Amino acid sequence: MAVLEKIRVKFGVAITVIIALALLSFIIDPNTLQSVSASMSSKYDVGEINGKSVSYQDFQKDIEYYTTINEMLSGSTVHNEQQQKSIRDAAWQSLVDKYLFIKNAKDAGLYVSEDEMLALTTGDLVSPAISQNPVFCDENGNFSKESVVDFVQNMKADESGRLKTYWEYLQNMMFTQQYYAKYGSLFTSSNFTNPLMMTKKIEENNNTTDVEFVMVPFGYAKDTTVVVGVSGGPDSMSLLHILNKLKNELNIKIVVCSVNHNTGRKGQKEEYDYVEKYSKENDLIFEGLTIENYGDDNFHNEARTIRYNFFSRMMDKYHAKYMMTAHHADDLMETILMRIVRGSTLRGYAGFAREFSLDGYVVLRPLLPYTKDEIKSYADLNNITYFIDSSNEKTVYTRNRYRKYILPELKKE
Repeated sequence: MAVLEKIRVKFGVAITVIIALALLSFIIDPNTLQSVSASMSSKYDVGEINGKSVSYQDFQKDIEYYTTINEMLSGSTVHNEQQQKSIRDAAWQSLVDKYLFIKNAKDAGLYVSEDEMLALTTGDLVSPAISQNPVFCDENGNFSKESVVDFVQNMKADESGRLKTYWEYLQNMMFTQQYYAKYGSLFTSSNFTNPLMMTKKIEENNNTTDVEFVMVPFGYAKDTTVVVGVSGGPDSMSLLHILNKLKNELNIKIVVCSVNHNTGRKGQKEEYDYVEKYSKENDLIFEGLTIENYGDDNFHNEARTIRYNFFSRMMDKYHAKYMMTAHHADDLMETILMRIVRGSTLRGYAGFAREFSLDGYVVLRPLLPYTKDEIKSYADLNNITYFIDSSNEKTVYTRNRYRKYILPELKKE
């Protein structure tokens, strides 16, 4: 713990510098961005590197790894937007190094030996990642090989494993930097420009743009008003995020409708307040409803009736043509399975429609082709704030039992 505390105290603002050492300049080929745009067709892929698909799980695993490193250095589990971006960049860079750079460097005949790694750690060619690291400096701020030895000894006694994780992080950083140094030396005295260098030169003189992962494929009319049902969960917040980005292009007015079901669940009011705050910050109209009383009917059915009556009133108030909800493929599958078990009509067995008319207006479900995991992936990759409804874990509700136990097993088939 004393060594961990030393890491946290001595690093301070240097944390960003240490992370940056691992992010050596590397420009992703434009084809990679194109592959990212098409990645929603695959359940878990977030991109492609050198012909290899990168799954959301692999990317998230690296994000968690660099998050651990950042938390260990800072001593805090709170990350602002800039820190989150740095962590994602580090995770993606590590995948680029793993699947593209180091592989190509080895194919070019380059190699980093164990003797080199020893020299970079405590030998005659100590890496800046070690020599300029405050953890390995004495009380006068000078690099001390003894401090490195002490760290390794403490690492063996550290039951938490965090010191070992940090040491492996430094070793991997030095290993990768050595490959970059050798690779760069091949071109120092030559006139050859490889594709990576050419891409970098082009990139430095071009502007970049964000890539959207989810599109709204409905051809609704421009210059109209759209009412959107938003709960604060990942599905509805992703839908609102997309519409907010498209509002100027489509010239639409967005009315955000949120319902506080007021069931006493912890965090319910916070979710409702955040949706209102988000709406106001993005110049969107906000309309809210807090349910005060429920009748004796089935809770879910009655809550749905109250919500849609509220939505209908807002449609009339703003003379809106379209109403949007964030139902997705998992919702549809759950509904179909429940109706198969309970019995229904042929139309009922089809679940619910992606588009239908109700009380003179049109209800659209733009996210219906996408699964819950795909939408959550979009939300995470775009830094969208959302809340998880803890009541979805309660198996007292039939739909929750299908969602928690039955649907996951069917997805494995």
